[in-house]
Amino acid sequence: MFPLQIGAARFGLLTLFSDKSRALTRNELDRCLAFAELATELLIDGPGGNVNGHLDPDLLNALELRTEVYQAQGMVMIQLDITLNAALARMRAHAFSTGVDLGQLSTDIVAGRTQLTNDEDGAS
Repeated sequence: MFPLQIGAARFGLLTLFSDKSRALTRNELDRCLAFAELATELLIDGPGGNVNGHLDPDLLNALELRTEVYQAQGMVMIQLDITLNAALARMRAHAFSTGVDLGQLSTDIVAGRTQLTNDEDGAS
């Protein structure tokens, strides 16, 4: 977890996940800190904000992708009447079983191109 803060004022945390517990390399730690800084800037200034005079498109795309995962997760939760954790698990299972990236699946769910169901096959 990385604090979202301005000076000494903390107003949130950015939580990043890995598929396994491990120590971060220096490059990974720098990238995580950049994510936290970018998230802070975007929350304060909106999408037009920048970090240190520039906006890294890779970082911005990653944050936007995460937003779509959360949006899709909420949609699946409502559609299937399940918990948020169960919705994310269903999305991951569907992505794995169909060979689709979770980000792409989320984009497709939000756009209405894919809808998960309670059927045994998990998708329609």
